[in-house]
Amino acid sequence: MDEGFGAVLRRSRKQAGKLLGDVAQHLGVALNYLSDVERGKRPPLTNERIQALAAYLNVDPQPLIAAAAIKQGEFRLPVAGLSEKGMAVGASLQRGWSEFGDDFFEEILRRLADDKNGGEQK
Repeated sequence: MDEGFGAVLRRSRKQAGKLLGDVAQHLGVALNYLSDVERGKRPPLTNERIQALAAYLNVDPQPLIAAAAIKQGEFRLPVAGLSEKGMAVGASLQRGWSEFGDDFFEEILRRLADDKNGGEQK
């Protein structure tokens, strides 16, 4: 079974050696709220807060984002300020999401990794 968002958050926080109160203060949320998130009593953090959390903990945000998506039943992508091409890509992905296979996703992951590494082709 997949690990819930709160469990991924707790594990990441503890591995980084951070106290719950320190993380709450950094994110600008109440300690009780963050405690509830960790215990699965509240929904996952927003994507913006997940990104801020990952940077603060110096961890890869991907497991947190994936765990949040599982809990919410969907990926949530911000569209504010996105170009027309970005909107077209997002809409195309959403339209065909359930029909794409692992080969398609593997190609996207490879291209994203190439882009992150300065465009190096493997």
